[in-house]
Amino acid sequence: MDRFRVAVLGACAGVVEWPAKVAAAIYAGLDFAAGDPTAAKLLASGAFDSEEATQRRYWDTVGKLTDQMREGSPKPDAVPRSADEASLAGVTAIAANRIRTERPDQLSAIAPELVQLVLLPHLGFEAAREWAERTKRHL
Repeated sequence: MDRFRVAVLGACAGVVEWPAKVAAAIYAGLDFAAGDPTAAKLLASGAFDSEEATQRRYWDTVGKLTDQMREGSPKPDAVPRSADEASLAGVTAIAANRIRTERPDQLSAIAPELVQLVLLPHLGFEAAREWAERTKRHL
């Protein structure tokens, strides 16, 4: 979880615009998962693990990433923190499902949709879609 968090936060360093930071973090998380599918599966399964310490680490990571994501948001008070936590947990679950059912090296193909999902409550549909397209990598 620490390696994942470092990869995600490192990707945001130096990125100025908030939506671009969110996109960079999502792409970095997916790159991490594609590069280390075993670690990604363990990370994503943390929410469902019966061991309390594992669950706590998972939700601590989600919480810290949520805090980082909300910094610089144009509407941090308009969007409930729980909605942001849920969207980031959803991104994790979607990525984990893709790792289990498809080729991990193709995770970046779903990144634009995940960027749009996370940005949607903060920017609205059109702006979130535009940012998802703007930050899309050439696949």
